[in-house]
Order: sequence, then C-alpha cells, then structure tokens
Amino acid sequence: MTFDVTILLFGPVREIAGVDRIRLNVRPQMTSAEIIQQIVKKHPSLKQISSNCVLAVGQQYRHRDENLYLDTSTEIALIPPISGG
Repeated sequence: MTFDVTILLFGPVREIAGVDRIRLNVRPQMTSAEIIQQIVKKHPSLKQISSNCVLAVGQQYRHRDENLYLDTSTEIALIPPISGG
C-alpha cells in the first residue's frame, strides 16, 4: 500500500527546487533517508545539498536511519542546513 504526502521545502532547498512543496508517493513505513532519496530523485538539483538536510516529521527532527510511520496527514518538511551565531 502506498499513498501521497506533501513535503514542505524551506530556505535554500525551496530556492534550488523552485517550489515550496512537493508530493511524494510513500509507504506507511520508511526511513528518513529513503524519503530524502525520493525527494532527490524527483528534484535532482537538490542532490548537492541533500546530505546536509534533515527531515522533520510532525515538527520533530528525525535521524536518517529512523523508521517513520506515515499516513496521509503526516506533516513532513525538508530542513536545509541552518547556520547562525
């Protein structure tokens, strides 16, 4: 079983992709790394920055190897590297 979810994009990720959100077809259980791989497959221009990005699911940062349990209402965001001082 698969379904579509919306991935929100912010900052440089949004600028590089040229959109503020994308739709992905996902399985109910995936890792953050698998989702990021699908995002890069859909938007290859994000490959250069993707290794420095993290996925936020339900407004919490997730490790790349962490198993995620998803449904159609899951809020997912690709967060670019953050710098500051």
